[in-house]
Amino acid sequence: MRVKTQIAYVKNQQHALLYREQGYEPVECAFKKSIVGHLNLDHHCENAHQLPVCLTAHGLAVGGVRRNKFVVTGSADPDAVYAVLVLSGSIKPDEAIARAIAELDIDHPGIDRTKGEYLRNALFDMHNTPGHSKAAWERALAVGKETFGYRIESSRRDDIIFWEQHRLQRGRACITELTDNVALMKSDEPNLDVGHAVAELVMQYKPALQVVTVSGLTRTAASRLKRRPVYDILGSLGLHAIQPALENRLGRGMGGRPCILGSERHKRLSQAQVNNAYLTLVDATHQAKPL
Repeated sequence: MRVKTQIAYVKNQQHALLYREQGYEPVECAFKKSIVGHLNLDHHCENAHQLPVCLTAHGLAVGGVRRNKFVVTGSADPDAVYAVLVLSGSIKPDEAIARAIAELDIDHPGIDRTKGEYLRNALFDMHNTPGHSKAAWERALAVGKETFGYRIESSRRDDIIFWEQHRLQRGRACITELTDNVALMKSDEPNLDVGHAVAELVMQYKPALQVVTVSGLTRTAASRLKRRPVYDILGSLGLHAIQPALENRLGRGMGGRPCILGSERHKRLSQAQVNNAYLTLVDATHQAKPL
């Protein structure tokens, strides 16, 4: 009989470490510093060179590795949700699904989410309500089990495609500023890809969670969109080159990868702070000296 999956939700590094000592496996548990367990399930901060956790977890699950206790933080996304589900035995490993999730996690701009297995991410977003809590994570896991664990009936595909087309429309309406190839968006939906359709750098404010994400293009995504990667704009460090300037506006604790940064997950930001950070982002791109 399969053991029930246990989720511990934490808001700081100290609590993550305590749960890790109790046998909980951290999944994308980064607080400026990446907190990992034996399975090394993170690809942020000093682990930014690692694979998305869905691919790492997929390989482990295929090899017979199982876990039933996980410590998490922030808002659940398909990458982390798939990792928890496949390692807990809640869904069967599927390489095509894992690869589609991974590609959308790191190189999403320019990908049509109505095609192939990418459709599953649209279905996840269609039914998931993001939140910073254990309850929100448990809801996301329930949505993920239905999304990544079963065949999508053809009768549902039209509904998902319709929803995705309207997400893109809503996203375009959420762009509030566009200056020198830098866009500012206000939306609680995962709309960075919409911003990148018109700008090389995107700052998105999610008012429900009161957090910010700053995004640049990887070389793969830039090639797809025929735009400049973040490294050609800001230099070899990417967004890390301007992280101190952004933290002066948004507070310390930003984390992520050279192509994407997020504000500290449990620090609530005002629209005024975000507006000032956006001006800082625009100004920083003028001062940057790319290699």
